[in-house]
Amino acid sequence: MARPRAFDSGTAALLCPNAHRGLLLDKYLDPNAADVPRLEMLKGLSGKLAGNAYRLAFQRWRREWDTGATDRLCRLGSVSGRLALGLGAANVYENGLRLHPSYGVPFIPASSWKGALQARVAGEQYCPYLFGTQTDRGAIKFQDAWAEPDSCSLVLDVLTPHHQKYYAGENAPPTDFDSPVPIHLLTITGKFLFIADTPDQRCRNFVEKLLLDVTQVDGLGAKRSSGYGRFEF
Repeated sequence: MARPRAFDSGTAALLCPNAHRGLLLDKYLDPNAADVPRLEMLKGLSGKLAGNAYRLAFQRWRREWDTGATDRLCRLGSVSGRLALGLGAANVYENGLRLHPSYGVPFIPASSWKGALQARVAGEQYCPYLFGTQTDRGAIKFQDAWAEPDSCSLVLDVLTPHHQKYYAGENAPPTDFDSPVPIHLLTITGKFLFIADTPDQRCRNFVEKLLLDVTQVDGLGAKRSSGYGRFEF
């Protein structure tokens, strides 16, 4: 299948605010654009993410899970700063972005936040029972964390590494003669709904406490050592 013709996807996002951001990022960003036009494209893709189809889907999703069951975790967490998801995903640029394939809205895969919680209690006797092993799924069933409609935005961010050759492991010392190279990427703000089914209320309370601790101290996603990915509940 032929690749669609590249065009100014930032302008397209402004003209069509409900456009699928994932489609614009994956198919219509021009990989050959110069730095300045590329920056303008990313600026155009930033901003609030909303759409009637996703609003209806989120309402249906929340009604399905948020039933008040004592053994089900259902908590809405707000990104306290910025969240970086899918930076290593394939993209026409160096930095990817994880968006829902159907709605073009950021989401946190179940495997991602499950892995963060599991890493915190790795080695504990109860860890295989709760989180599973290579051959066993585990007692807790995690769901993708969906973004709350109209709270989620893509925000343009920038990294300015000064010593690229040194960081890449090349034989080059980090001197004051190196020039910073700005790298622009899209990060996320907003609220996410975390859902997990547990065996009983005691287990649910434990997972909730673990979720709050991990997301407030360690964070989720990429660049956590720089303060990204922290949540407030």
